[in-house]
Amino acid sequence: MVHILYLAAESPERTRILKRLRAAHLDVYAVSSGREAVAYLRAHAPELAFVDISTLAVDPEKLLTRLRRSIPGTAFVIITEASSNVTVPPADGHLRKPFTTRTFKARMRAALARREEDIITQGPFRLDLRTRTLSTPRGAYRLTPLETALMREFMTHPGEVLDRSFLMHQVWNTDYMDDTRTLDVHIHWLRRKIEANARAPEYLKTVHRVGYRFDVGTPEEDDEE
Repeated sequence: MVHILYLAAESPERTRILKRLRAAHLDVYAVSSGREAVAYLRAHAPELAFVDISTLAVDPEKLLTRLRRSIPGTAFVIITEASSNVTVPPADGHLRKPFTTRTFKARMRAALARREEDIITQGPFRLDLRTRTLSTPRGAYRLTPLETALMREFMTHPGEVLDRSFLMHQVWNTDYMDDTRTLDVHIHWLRRKIEANARAPEYLKTVHRVGYRFDVGTPEEDDEE
């Protein structure tokens, strides 16, 4: 069951909404302020959060930024009044009041699906493109933008030999090949995160005089340096 945080100021309207949602067997926990929401997000990491900005006297964009920093993996849906012309900050969904339970569930499914589009999984590795977080057998690491772009190429081409020119073009947007030391440095940084022994890589392997290959399947005969 999806665990949902519902952030809205206390009111009879919120009480009625929560009663309907819980009657539909949804696992919803309500808080009344940004501070409470941050504490709950950090402690429980719900998959989804609905934020009714029409009931909160705060800047919507600043609030959403604060909430996302608390738990980057959560999907967020913004709730507004139907007649509101407030600028809605970029989120995983937008829901207008009044809404039915069916509409709430539809926004919930769409937000979770959109959030999953940001995630690539290969073998024991999980890359969250939004948060630039790489989960590995050795733990989770926050990557730089270039590390993220490089890891994305490897994880979307598992088992393929990616030559240096391809990686330089895709990640650094250049065809200049006289100096690829920056690529080698970034490979080294990634290996320090994903390999038990960066000098004897199990996953991110060098293919002699060609480029690199990301292996997450059955170990093969090495043709590396």
